[in-house]
Amino acid sequence: MSQKRLHRPAILSILGLILSLWTAGLWGTAAAQQGAPAQPTPPVAPALLAIGDPAPDFALKDQTGAIRRASEIWKSSPLVLYFYPADFTPGCTKEAHAFAEVDSLIRARGANLVGVSVDPVESHARFAEHCGAAFPLLADTTAAVARAYGAAFELNRDGRSRTVARRVTYLIDAKGTIARSWVVSDPLIHPEEVVRALPLGVMKGE
Repeated sequence: MSQKRLHRPAILSILGLILSLWTAGLWGTAAAQQGAPAQPTPPVAPALLAIGDPAPDFALKDQTGAIRRASEIWKSSPLVLYFYPADFTPGCTKEAHAFAEVDSLIRARGANLVGVSVDPVESHARFAEHCGAAFPLLADTTAAVARAYGAAFELNRDGRSRTVARRVTYLIDAKGTIARSWVVSDPLIHPEEVVRALPLGVMKGE
């Protein structure tokens, strides 16, 4: 009996210590979670138009100041419509040069090529000359067209936010519907991808 009475307090003491440590651990975890700074939510890219969707019509000025209406282009032949972030940036310059090199191949396959960014007409004029781009570069200065095509992106830099176009390309058939889309990962090889997707006499809409 005496041995049991001697051991019981020790056992109770150990159990109490374990309970205290366990409780302290739970409270410490909760406190750490409550005190931790909130992690920023990464931006969610807008959904692209789906294949078979009607392509939104629009009218914008090109690098010469002429107004180009999309439906007037695609009703005669399919349209390769490529969005890009900004004139004269390294990736966009490579892409424009590469598209200029394959523009004749795109036209030989019965399609027309048009580029779109939020830059103004004056910037497009200099950029087109710099890249040797004979195809239209359209000035979507309000980003309304980029939004309509799911290509708009909020760029945050130096504490300021502005809407630009992300690197997205659509193939619009002669009936004005989305035939294919690309989210571009490599602007240098993308124009060749577009050419490979355009067999001769593509989608004339007969």
